[in-house]
Amino acid sequence: MVIVPVPAINQQLTDLVDSGSVLPEESLAGYAVDEVMPRAVVRPQSRQEIVDVIRWAASEGVAVFPWGGGTQVCIGGLPGRVDLVLDLSRYDRVIDYQPADLTATVEAGISLDSLQQELAKGGKFLAIEAPVPAKATVGGILASNASGPLRF
Repeated sequence: MVIVPVPAINQQLTDLVDSGSVLPEESLAGYAVDEVMPRAVVRPQSRQEIVDVIRWAASEGVAVFPWGGGTQVCIGGLPGRVDLVLDLSRYDRVIDYQPADLTATVEAGISLDSLQQELAKGGKFLAIEAPVPAKATVGGILASNASGPLRF
């Protein structure tokens, strides 16, 4: 495995996503996973940016760690390495909401609070709870099975 310096990784990522989506090196400590520091953090805003980043990472042998709101990153099996954190917090739109059908399609990075506010407009709510609902994302909640007692 060849270790690519952080500035080189950031430059390659900037070729794939908007430069504001690649966090500077001094921001990496906030994304440490059980004291394992990532070499880069990217915050894509679209499905295509996510696809491009994952394809690039696969071609370069870069280990990707998905990040929702960061509220449950230390549960489960800890990663051997964290080359790239894929922060999905900007991938946060409600795609479709049909209150009469009780269906909603959302992007993985939407916070539980934001989703609940949107659902409330149609007189509905999602019967799950999560620690820190303002930060916890729907994708992270589902990935970590952190649904709380309301689901029962």
